Amino acid sequence: MGNATRGNPAKAIELCGYVENPLDRISCIESAVTDRFWQVEGADEAVSMCVMLTDTLEKRRCYSAIIEYAIDLFDTAEGFTGFCARIEAEYRGLCVKS
Repeated sequence: MGNATRGNPAKAIELCGYVENPLDRISCIESAVTDRFWQVEGADEAVSMCVMLTDTLEKRRCYSAIIEYAIDLFDTAEGFTGFCARIEAEYRGLCVKS
């Protein structure tokens, strides 16, 4: 689904919404958001997809997924910090390098 909805995160969220099981729906969202974020250039679309979500658990898992990718993708502290600054304030605490 990722390639089919790349550039249209709202469509990915819509399609994942058809999944009835909540855990499977979260897996769908995580897969769709990480598919957008294989390179640093995909950060904006990945963050925008997380912002669009309304369910708290889905949003938290979305941010957790892209933060995990960001840790590996951003090779400077400044890049990672800049990425974290784009995350909604209430989820920014998830943005830490271990």
